Amino acid sequence: MSANTPKSGLTYPSLSDPPNVPQNMNTLATQLDGIVIPKYASASAMTAANGTPAAGDMCYRTDLKAYMTYDGSVWTQVSNTGWQTWTPTWSTSTGLHLPSYGNATVSASYLHAWRSCFFNIYIVFGSTTNFGSGATTSDNWHFSLPPGIAPGPNFSSGAVFPGSCWGGSDGARVPCHGWIDNTNNFILNVDGMRVDGAATGNGAMDSLTPFTWASGYILQFSGVFETTT
Repeated sequence: MSANTPKSGLTYPSLSDPPNVPQNMNTLATQLDGIVIPKYASASAMTAANGTPAAGDMCYRTDLKAYMTYDGSVWTQVSNTGWQTWTPTWSTSTGLHLPSYGNATVSASYLHAWRSCFFNIYIVFGSTTNFGSGATTSDNWHFSLPPGIAPGPNFSSGAVFPGSCWGGSDGARVPCHGWIDNTNNFILNVDGMRVDGAATGNGAMDSLTPFTWASGYILQFSGVFETTT
């Protein structure tokens, strides 16, 4: 008569059972297939291998360096090995007068776990940074979200993140805040005058707001938002 292991309930034959190696190996392999955590290199590979996943199924995504679990409707990232880096795509709301980083120092990192994304962006613009030839105050800056991450319904077009920008000196620092717009990009808004009391341009941030940006100027903002997975 067969028996079962105490923790996982794996079936194994007893010494009194007639020998049947192929069947026993098949039984063991089938049971292990539901217990061993498989690895996939992409979302498409994960989906292809799990045609009809069950709630509680788990896998490891090597591209994300994270475990995923199926909650009955969607795959959710449940852990990450640490902070990862990315370079946000820098564009404009109009799609015109596009800027480019050049030799700017771009430090952007994020941690995605438990349907949350923590992020920090710190940019020191350089001597070859192009702020967009002919840019106007209508060309508001956009910065892309970390790759493969979509904001959840409670934060899309509504998440607000603190930030600041420096115009070449401590006195020229200006508070700002960011949020995620309906195109899933970070955008920034200037919150008031410089810390030294001098007036600056207000409104959505662009190449001319809150001041005419130049080499050595700094932009920083960080926050956390709900994600769909």
